[in-house]
Amino acid sequence: MAGFVILSIWATAASAVLGGLETTSTRAGFKKDDLLTLLARYLNWLMGFLGLIFFLMMIYGGISWMVNSRTGKDKEIAKAKNVLTAAIAGLMIVIAAFAVTAFLGDSFLTAQ
Repeated sequence: MAGFVILSIWATAASAVLGGLETTSTRAGFKKDDLLTLLARYLNWLMGFLGLIFFLMMIYGGISWMVNSRTGKDKEIAKAKNVLTAAIAGLMIVIAAFAVTAFLGDSFLTAQ
């Protein structure tokens, strides 16, 4: 019996706190988004970040190739080519992942 009373008091307090947070966030101008919207925002951010990494790897590989071809270091040139190949393969994976998530996102949104 005492456990039930404590649990109900705790539930009431938690409800009051969460209700207060909703009121405060609404007054501050934050919108309450559903899970799919938040997931879409996160995935868009992640795809942009991965695109930035691709861009930086391409710059690094290209500069490394140019510098080492000038000095004639064949081992370093091969390493630079491998970096460029890995960057392009990574870009293909990111594009495929974006296509799959866009398709699934549209499918989930139209199913609702």
